[in-house]
Amino acid sequence: AYEIYQCDWSSDVCSSDLMVVLPMAERAPSELCAVLGQCMDTHSLQDLEPGLHRPCQFAVIALDEADDDEPGLRASLADRLAFWVDLRSLSLADAVAFDPLSAQAIDAARERIAEMSAATPSMERLAKVCVSLGIASARAPWLALQVAQCHAALEGRNQIEAEDEEFA
Repeated sequence: AYEIYQCDWSSDVCSSDLMVVLPMAERAPSELCAVLGQCMDTHSLQDLEPGLHRPCQFAVIALDEADDDEPGLRASLADRLAFWVDLRSLSLADAVAFDPLSAQAIDAARERIAEMSAATPSMERLAKVCVSLGIASARAPWLALQVAQCHAALEGRNQIEAEDEEFA
């Protein structure tokens, strides 16, 4: 069973630092996937009152436990997720220690991203890579562009370079 927790609407905005963890995502009802997808697309959550929308941004971690021969996460939601990580062959011993990013580094990266202009040549190159890999989704190059922008910003750059595209 899935529970939907209500945001505190007193601030009129749902926090941009929310994370939705979807356990057993392969069993998520289509209605839930549709609502999550709509919220991700519009960056808003429809209120219980018709016509009212509240700003809302969040990250989704979908834990798909389906075997290879079983249906997985619904395509309507899967298409909106940037990363697929298969952890089946890994153990905790395989985890690599890393230093987490500081809040200041994240804030500085967010400021750089906000100032970045549209990177049409990068988008075209990333789209060509997606086509060459047989990825038909129009969202894939867009998500890759966002990853490239984040990588550039975290590396202290104000524009995307080739290494950011390769990372994405």
